[in-house]
Amino acid sequence: MFYQLRCDNCEASGVVCKETGESLAMDDLVIQLRIRLKERSQQLKSAHRQLAELRGGESGRGYGAGGSRYHGD
Repeated sequence: MFYQLRCDNCEASGVVCKETGESLAMDDLVIQLRIRLKERSQQLKSAHRQLAELRGGESGRGYGAGGSRYHGD
């Protein structure tokens, strides 16, 4: 069986002090989580740009050759 328990060492964040292994102060924890969120956001934007480049000329809006729109008819 698997249990989901709160980790007292990291306040359920997965982030602890490198030297002591203790939980970070709430202010420091917020800063660290914002840094990680910003990094992930940049990675996601980069992946979106790469995907758009791989698609080439496709606009991603369902338009076909000559700007025609496919309706499934």
